Amino acid sequence: MFGPSAEKGHPAVVVMGDGRRFAGLASNFHPGGASLRLREVDRGGSMVEIHDLDMYEVHAIFFVRELGLTRSHRKADPEEPPRPDGPVVQVQFVWGEMMQGVLDGPLGTRPGFFLKPLARTGNLISVYVSRQAVVRIEAAGAVRAR
Repeated sequence: MFGPSAEKGHPAVVVMGDGRRFAGLASNFHPGGASLRLREVDRGGSMVEIHDLDMYEVHAIFFVRELGLTRSHRKADPEEPPRPDGPVVQVQFVWGEMMQGVLDGPLGTRPGFFLKPLARTGNLISVYVSRQAVVRIEAAGAVRAR
């Protein structure tokens, strides 16, 4: 339905600290930035509203290949870069969900971090996780790029 575009943004689902969720096209994202612009779209793909979301209130940004309820299953593209080397971690979010993925870069003292999915064939590309969204992070092993 949507693909990445420098003009419009990248398909994403944003989870806010107060529980609200928005689906749309994210642009001007920077992990240390003050805000995220999201062009919210409805299930049919029509723009609903433009939001300038305060990054302090954003708990997670799920960057996806496609928005919408009907997505096709896809096979890994041989041109797609391999999964990054790194530790596999399990993250428990404040809203109760657990997610396992490859930690992309060090945790350090930054306000958030990136997780890459273990499988490259799904809709999920990457997740930016705000530290305030995390109940706990547990090491689950290490993985080498394929």
